[in-house]
Amino acid sequence: MSASTVLIIDDDPLMREFVEEAMRRRGCVVDSAAAGREGLDLFVEKNHEVVISDLKMTPMDGLAVLREVRRQNNDAQVIIMTGYATVETAVEALKNGAADYLLKPFTPDAINVAVDRALERTRLGRENVYL
Repeated sequence: MSASTVLIIDDDPLMREFVEEAMRRRGCVVDSAAAGREGLDLFVEKNHEVVISDLKMTPMDGLAVLREVRRQNNDAQVIIMTGYATVETAVEALKNGAADYLLKPFTPDAINVAVDRALERTRLGRENVYL
């Protein structure tokens, strides 16, 4: 089985490096970007299975990244992470197809569980298409 591909988009370099390291330790192929547009360019180029994006970024926030990723590839799973959670943003993210919504700070185990669930959703979707 090939390694899962993960794209991390966060304007905070420490958080981006933290998530990158957690994903590398689980054996994922990882790309990262410091801004939404840069991340979407990488996504179009490499078609990652999972995108982990910060919510609060400028000029393109995580919800705009989510909508564009879903438009480009409906199979890709997007996990939104934020230190500024509100019920409204959580509901909007999930209504727009986010696989998960994580509150910062989180542990490596928490991000691993979210990625496991996202990859399982992808596997089940592919299995349903096959059947």
